[in-house]
Amino acid sequence: MACAAAHADDALPRYRLEPGRHLTYEGSEVAVTSTSRLGLDRTSEILVVRANPDGSSRLIVSQTFQRFNERNGERTTMPQRTDTFVVDVFPDGRIIDRGQDSYGLLNRLIPRLPANEREAREGWAFDASDVRVECGPAADVDSASRRWAFHLTPVSDMWRIHRFEATFRYEFDLAGGVVAAFSGQHRARGNDTRKETERLVADKRLEAGALATLAAEIDEAVEARTGYRRAVAKALVSGDVKAGRAMIDAAFAKLERTHAAVTSERLRATLDRVVREHRTGGDALDKRIALNARILGRAAPTWALTDLDGREHRLSDYAGRVIVLDFWYKNCGWCIRAMPQVRSLVRRFAGRPVAVLGMNTDREEADARSVTEQLEFNYPTLLADRDLARAYGVQAYPTLLVVDGHGVVRYVHRGYSWRLEKELAEVIEELLEAE
Repeated sequence: MACAAAHADDALPRYRLEPGRHLTYEGSEVAVTSTSRLGLDRTSEILVVRANPDGSSRLIVSQTFQRFNERNGERTTMPQRTDTFVVDVFPDGRIIDRGQDSYGLLNRLIPRLPANEREAREGWAFDASDVRVECGPAADVDSASRRWAFHLTPVSDMWRIHRFEATFRYEFDLAGGVVAAFSGQHRARGNDTRKETERLVADKRLEAGALATLAAEIDEAVEARTGYRRAVAKALVSGDVKAGRAMIDAAFAKLERTHAAVTSERLRATLDRVVREHRTGGDALDKRIALNARILGRAAPTWALTDLDGREHRLSDYAGRVIVLDFWYKNCGWCIRAMPQVRSLVRRFAGRPVAVLGMNTDREEADARSVTEQLEFNYPTLLADRDLARAYGVQAYPTLLVVDGHGVVRYVHRGYSWRLEKELAEVIEELLEAE
């Protein structure tokens, strides 16, 4: 395949993220059925706040989208939603976690670029959370436009099991150092499902005074937001509603002070959603802490289960080891998406007194077997049931619990997180050190 940038006087494609640059993209995702047309319209803004000493650039990214449904000539819309977060990005597209929410679309707006000329010619790949993204040069575009074309294909366990596919085609503006446009086609079980497009519609510069304010206030805003997120995570596994609520309230007080003090509307927007969720979701947080308290610090319910090879396992067999129990089922997409992190956790603690066990709750053994065979598990899968799941307080999937060497539940994680392996590893290390 030809590479449109392969000219002697061309350097590798790289992002040019100078402080004050303000990029605006507009796009949509549309699915057409026999009776309706549904999807979303989206506007994404990238504002470069500063250059960091490590060569990256600190960005504020906001994404506003509105879902719609068109049927019989009438269009109905859902309320608009805006997500705003802060991230650091290198010229080659590497993204540095700053404790924000997952930013999947940013990996499409600013995908990783080839590291060298060989990759630019032959292809490259990068990991975005639990998705492997394979890239390669596409057909030439008009050389006069100074654009380089490449394709991008996400590959993940979740997509393999549920037979989802997607391909994207990009045009990169070599002179401007940004993605100029991309388009994508999504498929499910061999059928086209929806199309996605995005294009750059504005490339402006922020006024110097406003940029200086952003640069001066951004670190405090990021710390207040991440501090609140950390407090919530700690409270959820505190095992005590009163103590957990105190942790959250103290962190929120700091967040609220920062929210009131920042003068930049853009930075205030990065905190708005967290403030709003706290004010409306206090009871829900207390219930989540209370739910976890029913199992944390208590003896793990005992069990005797067989694995997919017919071998019997008992909880008592694992005495003296830290145990990770992963409750999952086949049609839980988030369960499947988390599995690469679980497999990585197994490799991380190989040779140490740690056991990772998949606790499958499918009614049909064949469903569990189809997943484990396709994904090449490196840990046992036990055939559990929903009664045992309820005994462990499982109300959502995936749910992962950590049991110490004395058979006491010390940690519970509900749902998917792209930080899952890191969080579990920290808990396991603490338990191993305490033995």
